[in-house]
Amino acid sequence: MDFQKILEGLADDGLRRRLRVVQERIGGELTIEGRPLIDFCSNDYLGLATDPRLGEAAEQAIRGWGWGGRAAPLISGETTAHEGLRSTLADFFGASGTLLFNSGYQANVGAIPVLVGEGGEIFSDELNHASLIDGCRLAKVPVTVFQHRDVGHLESLLQKSSSKKEKWIVTESLFSMDGDRAPLKELADLASRYGASLYIDEAHALGTCGPEGKGLWEECRQKNPDVLSEEAVVRLGTLGKAFGSFGAFVLSGTTVTEFLMNRARSFIFTTALPPAVVAASQKGVELAAA
Repeated sequence: MDFQKILEGLADDGLRRRLRVVQERIGGELTIEGRPLIDFCSNDYLGLATDPRLGEAAEQAIRGWGWGGRAAPLISGETTAHEGLRSTLADFFGASGTLLFNSGYQANVGAIPVLVGEGGEIFSDELNHASLIDGCRLAKVPVTVFQHRDVGHLESLLQKSSSKKEKWIVTESLFSMDGDRAPLKELADLASRYGASLYIDEAHALGTCGPEGKGLWEECRQKNPDVLSEEAVVRLGTLGKAFGSFGAFVLSGTTVTEFLMNRARSFIFTTALPPAVVAASQKGVELAAA
């Protein structure tokens, strides 16, 4: 394969990516190649990434635990810091179970393929994030794409589905590139009607949307108490956006959480998040929830 030719073709099409080195960052301002710029690209929605309290929490964790994650959690165990963060996330977001991942991408490509068993089918919004798309592809089951936020189109696809096993509707709650919201209540109604479950990527909503920043699913759930059961909904959240740190987590019922712990390869075979990162995440969530 002629890699250089491919790169030149990307450049001709205006699609060749390059890393830019940030020389200084102060709040929402940064310097690149000596030019002072205003940062409109960051996902640090609450400004917590530079909050000194996160750094202090990380420093304290380093003194107690050292820096490295050492091994995968199922090999060498998780620290009390990891356990505490999982408990905080579960309590704040009203979930029975929480599992930590090293990134939102790892969570999506690890969770989706094992949630949808052989003979199942996935229905995915056409504007879903790349990590959701890749997770759906890795599931090795039929993936049907429905028009963006189009509940009518989705229902017509569900009606045509021949799958007698698991059906999953996969969507972002707050779409990262377009800024619009998924019709979660209507999607939940369809899921209930057609025996499906919901996988909701709330990466850009948690900490910023819904009651107390608990996300758009929580907003839907409070308005509609009889919406889908907890085991029929899986929520993905990240710690590297509104909470100012790094990593990700999945929220669901205890059975689903334990299932993912035992089957999600991107969790099982990945070194644990460093305790310092976990401690900073803990502080970020506490500050966002305050």
